[in-house]
Amino acid sequence: MNATTCIAAAGSEKASLLCKPKQRVAVRTRSFTTRASSNPGGANVSIPKQWYNLVADLPVKPPRPLHPQTHQPLNPSDLAPLFPDELIRQEITEERFIDIPEEVADVYKLWRPTPLIRARRLEKLLGTPAKIYYKYEGTSTAGSHKPNTAVPQAWYNAVAGVKNVVTETGAASSGSTARCGRCARRTTRSRTGG
Repeated sequence: MNATTCIAAAGSEKASLLCKPKQRVAVRTRSFTTRASSNPGGANVSIPKQWYNLVADLPVKPPRPLHPQTHQPLNPSDLAPLFPDELIRQEITEERFIDIPEEVADVYKLWRPTPLIRARRLEKLLGTPAKIYYKYEGTSTAGSHKPNTAVPQAWYNAVAGVKNVVTETGAASSGSTARCGRCARRTTRSRTGG
């Protein structure tokens, strides 16, 4: 892991560790045991300033979603009643990188960077020479990956002057995420349904 601060979490138990250079730390939680180590230089991991758009590098571009009534490819004007212009632009762009607004990055700092963990046992089980890693997103304020998109969606809506945001949710993490995103601007009310 390329960080001086290592965080591991699972289930309802969370552990936060400060890793010194070359130090290896084992963390036992309810669900798993993981090892975190810092690189020899002890460099900090920075939070990205841009989102990567996979579509830019696809050799075959995915088809546009279809309009539910006309069954024709959606146009930006079809999305305008539902989404702010910036979210529509991001949905249709083929630009490789999209800048992350500073206000959104500030909210991300509440739980990022998240741990990148090497799955050595899975590598061994598969008998592969490949190195397999997974990113643990449970350290977020909602306990899932959902704030990664819900926070910017709430922020862009607030910037566009939207006063109310309605989200669907099964485990309430989308709703709590919408409320977290609201904190970025303190202007949008959120309502959760599920």
